[in-house]
Amino acid sequence: MRERIRALWRKKAVRRGLLAAVVALVCLGLLWGVVRAIPGAPIDTTLTGRVPVVIDSDGGLDDLTALLLARQVDRLEVRGLTASYGAVSLPQAGRNLLAAAEWMGEDWPVALGAKSALDGSLPAGVRTLGENGLYGAVLPPAARQADPRTASDFLYDLAVEEGGALQVVCLGPATNLARAIEEHPDLPGLLAGVTLGSTRLPIPEVEVERLKGESEEAWRKRWEEAQLKHEQEEVGAHPDLLWEADGAALEAVVESGIPLTVVPVSALEGMEAGKKDRWDTLTPLLEDTGKAAPLYAGAKEYLNEEYRKGSPSIAMDFSAVAVLAALVDESAFTVEEGGIAWARYGPVVEPGGEGVRCRVASELEMVTDEDYKWAEATSSRDGTKAVATQRIPIPKLFLVMEKTFRHW
Repeated sequence: MRERIRALWRKKAVRRGLLAAVVALVCLGLLWGVVRAIPGAPIDTTLTGRVPVVIDSDGGLDDLTALLLARQVDRLEVRGLTASYGAVSLPQAGRNLLAAAEWMGEDWPVALGAKSALDGSLPAGVRTLGENGLYGAVLPPAARQADPRTASDFLYDLAVEEGGALQVVCLGPATNLARAIEEHPDLPGLLAGVTLGSTRLPIPEVEVERLKGESEEAWRKRWEEAQLKHEQEEVGAHPDLLWEADGAALEAVVESGIPLTVVPVSALEGMEAGKKDRWDTLTPLLEDTGKAAPLYAGAKEYLNEEYRKGSPSIAMDFSAVAVLAALVDESAFTVEEGGIAWARYGPVVEPGGEGVRCRVASELEMVTDEDYKWAEATSSRDGTKAVATQRIPIPKLFLVMEKTFRHW
């Protein structure tokens, strides 16, 4: 056997073939290493040049999903994170962001900001996602501490350093940015823009028929009462969380003159992945989260347990991903010029409308995919039963999140 091997090795063609195979394997390994070392490669973007950004966050699970996306977008440079109250308390938000950055392999500095709204209040929804805002998922604690500067000073210093190129993405209440504007009045002129998820489309007026013999004054009063009730029902069913958390802060940001891009409530609501009967967009979205699995394990276990107990539906909110995407990938939306005005129920935005000028990411780009199907039981005339399936329209951003999970 040894003699046969030596005889084969003496042939140049055999030696060349073996060496070529070894070189090919080495190159393949190096290429795989390079691909894995470039996290931004798989994520599409409409950015045309370097965009420095500070991401303001309350440390919730959807915000951390947005951070997973941010680290993989080519041309987007995350200069740092500012922490705020919101989904959890300020200290917990800071711990979540520090732990997440370290777990993702990023050295993003984290600066702590507002503990409450400008008037000292806290939103009613604090800790609705568990004590740490992550449905109980636990990330290894960070070895480093928060930046010693306040969020206000941290943001201002970076804005000066970037010379007017810095963008801010508000995923939490607008309090940190409002305080920075108050403490540094020249800040609006140093920012390239702010992207936030807030405002709603105008609530349409109700029709109230005037009764026979009813005076104009009495009819008008009944109409006002009916309109107010309708507005309260709409606001309750479709809350504007940034407005509810700190309306004064949001108003200060809108009126500051900083160029704004807004994702209205109607678009944010489309970023909810859920499961109800045979309609399921949550399972395929989180089926393979790759290395990000520890971040979603708690949520999947909690929600599936709720469903097993008989809950008619379960859902997870990924609206923060849409807010970030409004900056980095305009193809995920219908983007229009519009205006922000103030109604008694908060800020309203209208594409092509009057008010404070802004860009409106008014509608999500919807697509279909083989993995997202709706199953429906059908019956024929002869009594036989079958299950028909059809694809579920989903936001394009769901597929972007899948790429984010796979291409860590």
